[in-house]
Amino acid sequence: MKLLNSLSPEVKQEVIEYNLAAFHHDAAFGCGNRMAIILYPLAALIQEKSSANVLIVGPRTEDDIHLAKALGFVHSKGVDLFSYSPYIDLGDCHALAYADAEFDAVVMGWVVAYSGNPQLALDEAKRVLKPNGYLAIGWEWLPKSQLNDPSKNRINTVNEVDEYLKMVNLKPVFLNDPDISGNHNKSMIFKKGA
Repeated sequence: MKLLNSLSPEVKQEVIEYNLAAFHHDAAFGCGNRMAIILYPLAALIQEKSSANVLIVGPRTEDDIHLAKALGFVHSKGVDLFSYSPYIDLGDCHALAYADAEFDAVVMGWVVAYSGNPQLALDEAKRVLKPNGYLAIGWEWLPKSQLNDPSKNRINTVNEVDEYLKMVNLKPVFLNDPDISGNHNKSMIFKKGA
């Protein structure tokens, strides 16, 4: 296991501890298959899957990467604050070490909520996204009674996610189950203009 040595101030200190603790139970692997609500719709939107470069931010394990590859995204890789895998680069979502317009899709499943600066994380995702590329975001909706916990989601509703991404001029093209009371895992996919 390798850990990123230099963290930006936007990374909350409890994030690494929280994620590494997941390795003590099955939450580290698959997380209840929640990435399916992002990756399956993304696979429907992207026609040239076999040539698409996909970056999965904060995958924790290889599970998300292998699911993406199984769906045809053979050029998928991850970036996280820690890694044990050649498929996961060490890096910080607030300062991605990739070229501008390098990826056809950037997937940020259950990541933005833990950022100390969500706008910077989303700006970086947009920077590395190719024109006409897709940004996919997943998050856990929480009741208002749990929103006072600083380790929990800053962005909580579909409207809040949409507002953040309007600021970086990305257009929503997919919304998974906006019914808050029926499903606590949400996802949206946005498209970057040409």
